[in-house]
Amino acid sequence: MKTMTYNGKNFEVVGKYSLWVELRDPQSGRTFAVRKLPERTHQEAVEILRREGFPEEHISLLQALKETKAIKYAKTYINKFYPERWAYFQGTTGTGKTTAAVFITYYLLRKGKISGAFYKAGYKKTERLEERIKELHQSILVIIDDIGAKPSYDQKDDISEILFTAVDHKKPVIMTSNYNWQDIALVYGDQRLLSRFRQKIVLFDCGKTDLRTQEEELI
Repeated sequence: MKTMTYNGKNFEVVGKYSLWVELRDPQSGRTFAVRKLPERTHQEAVEILRREGFPEEHISLLQALKETKAIKYAKTYINKFYPERWAYFQGTTGTGKTTAAVFITYYLLRKGKISGAFYKAGYKKTERLEERIKELHQSILVIIDDIGAKPSYDQKDDISEILFTAVDHKKPVIMTSNYNWQDIALVYGDQRLLSRFRQKIVLFDCGKTDLRTQEEELI
């Protein structure tokens, strides 16, 4: 039986039509129809990334993407763990963590598997958080980039609220950080992060090689 991801959950595909797909919930047995999301062009996906505030420097890498360790991990996440599990990319600066998060979002947009995403830079306090949380409800994927950089209590509260909202609304989450997951709870002084979310997370260690410095040495 083929399956399809819809709103972060897998359903059985029981019928395919030109514009619609009929799905069955394997738990309740309920069937329903959803309109197919069209596959997008590169430019259409990039426009969505820009609209959602993804970093331009990483968007610009998508057309000449290198097969780094982080990108290999991103493909592993897409193929094996999305959408049931969350991804946590850890490693030092320049190891490709953010590029991996952007690539995952881009790939899912291109394939028509998601209609949008919610991006937050973990080192910035979220302006108009209450309004942004409403946007999160409409998003299919949540990205929190660079957790732990310049930590503060305001940022901790932001991140905690976003993560707990993602859990409540069954949204898959991608996180990147220079810290390993165990240290994040210490950085923010919030043990809930460790105890509540660890079972949902797949950890990807991107290492310590700064790819940007490596490229400069080759020039």
